[in-house]
Amino acid sequence: MKIVFFGTPKFASVSLLALLDYGIKPSLVITKPLTGKTTIDRESIPVYFLAKENGITVLTPKGKLIEEKKLLSTISSLKPELGVVVAYGKILPPELFNLFKYGCINIHASLLPKLRGPAPVEWAIMKGFTETGVTIMQIDEGIDTGPIYLQAKTKIFPDENSQEVKSRLAYLGSSLLIETIKGIFTNSLVPKPQTGNPTYAPFIKKENCIINFSCKASEIYNLYRALVPKRQPFFYKKGEEIKVHSMRIANLAQQNDQTCRIKGVSGKGIIVSCSVGDLILERLQRPGRKIVTGIDFVNGLRLKVGDYICDYA
Repeated sequence: MKIVFFGTPKFASVSLLALLDYGIKPSLVITKPLTGKTTIDRESIPVYFLAKENGITVLTPKGKLIEEKKLLSTISSLKPELGVVVAYGKILPPELFNLFKYGCINIHASLLPKLRGPAPVEWAIMKGFTETGVTIMQIDEGIDTGPIYLQAKTKIFPDENSQEVKSRLAYLGSSLLIETIKGIFTNSLVPKPQTGNPTYAPFIKKENCIINFSCKASEIYNLYRALVPKRQPFFYKKGEEIKVHSMRIANLAQQNDQTCRIKGVSGKGIIVSCSVGDLILERLQRPGRKIVTGIDFVNGLRLKVGDYICDYA
């Protein structure tokens, strides 16, 4: 099997390792460029190091792939049969995926056509999904629009964050990848067009991370779970951007006439009223300062029970 592997983060390294364990050694690995900072690169671009450690040639194109004539020529010279794309981070142009006998397949971390786009796990959690999955699809000219080979479902548990869900999906996807490759090379698996109404999962922008305490506590907690540990939701108080590093739900059913207010302090956390339910904010951070407990945050800003927790109530 002449396979070219495209991938970058840990999610992708799980699939590359699965290929190697199964006895499939890619002819070439393509990943994002190194930063030159080894510790950071090993964390953010583990595919590069895994490939090197296994004696696989690695290319790290910097520009748009359609402009990388040397790369296209190199791939073409291999007479590749299949491209495997897992969280690579760049769009493959038709000029590239048409070089492969069987085209290119992609592991997408949702049950397509739900949540097409670059952040499916984060949006699944933000939207309160209790189930998601992985899809192995054929790449076409659209964004996650190609026909589907295989899918597998899994639950999203109530307190899981995005990193935890991605970790589980990475292993689920790698198993499905091997099954798909076997089906392609034995001509026993044919991709089927996507059916149903598509939804989308665009990049997470800063405005998506703002906490609105007038929402339900469950919705705010879902936002928190979707963002951590790489990002934190935040709110504004006295003109400062306050990041929330840890929170939990105090209750889900309490109907509150007044929202966004401090109801009290429990242990080291601030109890905040939402439209339905209360949250406990446990660890917070003001700009340029260290992370502190909720009670230290309240004391530092001289806040008291009954005050608004944020500026925009």
